[in-house]
Amino acid sequence: ARLWDVSDVPTPHQVGRVLDGHRFPTARAVFAGSGGLLVTAADDSLIVWDVRDPGSPVPQGRPLVPHQGYFDVTLTA
Repeated sequence: ARLWDVSDVPTPHQVGRVLDGHRFPTARAVFAGSGGLLVTAADDSLIVWDVRDPGSPVPQGRPLVPHQGYFDVTLTA
């Protein structure tokens, strides 16, 4: 996954590094709360990121892995 600054729509640019840590491609990304947390999901795991400083995103703990082979998750703010 990548964070993009789209404040200038004609010239978006990537912010910070690639958010890696999944073994498979990121399938979904959801911002939680006021936008300071991002959850990325792939077939194998969920990763919670602190993105308050978009130029230096930080994973919060280790990736979460499913016990039964899939996730069923609802995020609320």
